[in-house]
Amino acid sequence: MLDMLREWLNTPGFMPHGHCFLWTPTLLWMMVAADGVIAVSYFAIAFGLWYYIRRRHDFGYKALAAMFGAFICACGITHALSIWDIWNFSYWLEGYAKLITALISAATAVMLWPMIPRLLALPSRDELAETNAELQRQIALTKATAETLEISERRYRQLVETAVEGIWTLDNEGYTTFVNRTMAEMLGTTEEAMLGRHLFDFMDASEQTLAQRNMARRLSGVVERHDFRFRRTDNTPLYAIVSSGPIHDEHGEVVGMLGVITDITDRERIANELAELTAGLEYRVQERTAELAHANRELENSIAEQQQTAMALQEQETWLRAILDSTVDGIITLNSQGEILSANPAATHIFGYPGVEMLGRSIHTLMPDLFKEDVDDHRPGAVFPIDHGKVVNGVRHDGAQIPVEIAISELRLSGDRQFVGMLRDITERQENEESIRLLNRELIKVNSNLELQVTERQSAEGQLQVVNTQLQTLVGSLKRQTEEIGLLNEMSELLQSCMELTEAMGVLATFSGRFIGADAGCLYLAERNGGLLQRIGSWGGRDEESEVALRHEDCWAMRQGRLHPLADLQANLICKHLHLEEQRYSLCIPLYAQGQNVGLLNLRRSEPFIDGDGNLARAQQIMLSFSEQVALALANINLRQRLQNLSLRDPLTGLFNRRYLDEQFELELARARRGGGRFAVLMMDLDHFKRFNDNFGHDAGDYLLQNVARTLLATVREGDVVSRWGGEEFMILMPEIDQPIAEQRAEAIRSEMGLLRPVFQQQPLGKVSVSIGLSFYPQHGHTAQLLIAAADHALYAAKSGGRDRVVIATP
Repeated sequence: MLDMLREWLNTPGFMPHGHCFLWTPTLLWMMVAADGVIAVSYFAIAFGLWYYIRRRHDFGYKALAAMFGAFICACGITHALSIWDIWNFSYWLEGYAKLITALISAATAVMLWPMIPRLLALPSRDELAETNAELQRQIALTKATAETLEISERRYRQLVETAVEGIWTLDNEGYTTFVNRTMAEMLGTTEEAMLGRHLFDFMDASEQTLAQRNMARRLSGVVERHDFRFRRTDNTPLYAIVSSGPIHDEHGEVVGMLGVITDITDRERIANELAELTAGLEYRVQERTAELAHANRELENSIAEQQQTAMALQEQETWLRAILDSTVDGIITLNSQGEILSANPAATHIFGYPGVEMLGRSIHTLMPDLFKEDVDDHRPGAVFPIDHGKVVNGVRHDGAQIPVEIAISELRLSGDRQFVGMLRDITERQENEESIRLLNRELIKVNSNLELQVTERQSAEGQLQVVNTQLQTLVGSLKRQTEEIGLLNEMSELLQSCMELTEAMGVLATFSGRFIGADAGCLYLAERNGGLLQRIGSWGGRDEESEVALRHEDCWAMRQGRLHPLADLQANLICKHLHLEEQRYSLCIPLYAQGQNVGLLNLRRSEPFIDGDGNLARAQQIMLSFSEQVALALANINLRQRLQNLSLRDPLTGLFNRRYLDEQFELELARARRGGGRFAVLMMDLDHFKRFNDNFGHDAGDYLLQNVARTLLATVREGDVVSRWGGEEFMILMPEIDQPIAEQRAEAIRSEMGLLRPVFQQQPLGKVSVSIGLSFYPQHGHTAQLLIAAADHALYAAKSGGRDRVVIATP
């Protein structure tokens, strides 16, 4: 029966009113209790009135009293239907009830007003007595109400005693240039949302003519005080006293208007009944309590998120510290004055300083001649980047001088200008080079003596020719060794100067050909977890001969930890990752730095791998030295890139952080202003994410954020900058894009998010929806702050409009 009644009363196409309260239990039952009490009270009043006129036969206005009773009873019915529509959607029935109530109230008013003059003109003694008694009761009630209002006023004053007047400044055209928080709260919005908006946006059309006249008087220099009615963002009126006047610049010219606004809306509202006032105050206290509870949950979520971020950063710091402590090269960080901020054990060992005594010392004390040759106008204490390895004399702790090779790169962390120095003690290398030079001079002397002996001893010409040939071979071998050392030094300097792995690939392609004539090659890097080897590039047009990714057991060199040459396709063991379709010779070289595998280098050529003397072992020894330099350089490049990446990436999602986005914003603004370009700013927020965290936990929330980040990266264009703005908010900077295309991209992102069905720990997390706000340069502003504020306002509009939608910012 109840189902049939609900089907007849419900209005198809609508939803129950409880959805508007998000089915919040506390708010739901508070509304039920309030409407229930009001309905019961109305019914009691109506039946009491009817009972009175039935008992008082001498009452002369029974029809009017009956209409009053019908009107009050109809009001009670509308409140009862409000309770029914929370779980049902019988809006037609509620509309008819309100229509009947309106007709009864109009009829009551029509009946009442003609009788008032007669009632006033023909008072009777009994009526006067009754009126006098009623007046006495009203006086007593008024006194009680006044005392109650005084008590309520003291209670209310304690809640609002910190309130101040609103301050609002406009330019000469009427656009907002500044408001304080009190003014924004008066209008039900925020300071950021009001900036740049016109005064007319906060008033009805009927008030704009008066406001225009007042603005003209302010610009003419008139200062005055008047009452005015504004319109809040929820379309309710704000009654205020406005004290306004012009703003003058230093030349006395009017550059704007200043208004001091006092909210007097509360003066317009005074409760007629004590119960109504008390109920209103209690409702406000309960509402404020709910807001405080919600804010407390928000704060707890924010603290948990910050703790997780701190733990992730601490793990990254421990891992990087282990790498820095184990590297054989010295690594130091400097501030802009050249003072040493940190140094790894290898750096303190090179300069002979115990413990932390090296910290705080100037780089100019350790290497006095570091910058004298590079700067014409030398400034004491200045630090400059050194892209290539530079050799200078270093001063150890005991005063001894040592040759040091150093390269310096600049970093900007949190706005501070800092430098990272990579240095190496090259004493042993210089001693080897000096030995080779001395040996060359000795050999040249021996060769000269032999030539003289050949001239003087013609009889021993045959033997001398043999000896001379051997010496020439030895000299040639030494020259090749000297050239190889020079090539190694040159390659090492170039690799140390490389900032990215793609630059290192070009250096490897050049020097592998110069060392042993390799005409093709491929470079693999080991993953951090020790799993697969990923191919990062190749040269020589042989991509089809190499796997994109391989396991350690797929390569004989990785299994054995040493070079593995392939000289015969039929006679030798061929690595699984090679696909050689023709006779080619291959050499696999494992790359190790500080005892850890960095990657794998595979070189190929059409001839066997031998040196100029036809020695395979010598060629392999050359490539071993070659691989050591390559491994150290790749490890340093990876370390620099990871350090840079940590300062620009969000640790949870791997997306860019706000610092990187701010830098890209400035670059894009400069490019757009210079070339007249355009770009879009997309701000996205996950719907009901706080409720999601409460239902499934913060670990599931982090898992969802990571899934959303991956979906964004797979959906945006190449060149778009995707960043995590904070919490569940994401921002995308889309360069060189028209508004229709940007709207299509935003809708595509929203659709892709709607297809997500994440499952965390075998528990489905439900459907995902997002709200998106879009702003465009230059329509919505010429600064990053204005564009972000416009996108944020559009996002707020998407949220207010029902969520799961894209909204374009209004100009």
